Amino acid sequence: MRKKQKVKNRFLKPKTGLKPKGPVKQIGHAGIRFHQGFVRDRLRHTVLTCKQISKVDLDMIAATLKVINTGPDAQTLPDGINRWECVVSHDKRSLTLKYKGFEVALFYHRQLTEIHLQPGDRFPEGTMQDPTEAWVKFDLIGRSAKQKNIVLVNVHQRLEEENKVLTWRVDNLRESRDKLEKQYNELLEWKQDHESNYNCNRKKKRRKR
Repeated sequence: MRKKQKVKNRFLKPKTGLKPKGPVKQIGHAGIRFHQGFVRDRLRHTVLTCKQISKVDLDMIAATLKVINTGPDAQTLPDGINRWECVVSHDKRSLTLKYKGFEVALFYHRQLTEIHLQPGDRFPEGTMQDPTEAWVKFDLIGRSAKQKNIVLVNVHQRLEEENKVLTWRVDNLRESRDKLEKQYNELLEWKQDHESNYNCNRKKKRRKR
């Protein structure tokens, strides 16, 4: 009988490169994108563009915007030299003010309603006296809405906790008051019974004499 020759397993060379430590072609917990055959891509971060403005420019922007309250005022600011730019929307109701390419403020013209009075109609309340009241200004380089509201949220939570503590104290004081009132009534009844017994005994002694 012929001996069976053992077939040697061919050596499979592993693929070169490092294996990914996270899901392929997805964002990891640290915001890093993993690719097949690599550990991770170069570090990339997303920041607010307004945070790249220097401190000197921020102070100058804040000082300039103090006197700019309406869209027409914002349109007169750029002169082609001071690096200011005003972008007007197609409906001309919103204007975006930029400085050195950074969006710094948004001006919006609110909706207005014109009322024509008929004979016998009452004069409407809240009529607009100043046309500039229709414009509102939004700061685009300050804190976000969440950061502004977090102060109110924290204050609200703190007040709720204080209210719970005060309610607990009030309940304890009420329980203590009820206990003291009960003890006082019991002592008062005991005193009245004791006085009545004492008076009865005293009267009996007098009769015996």
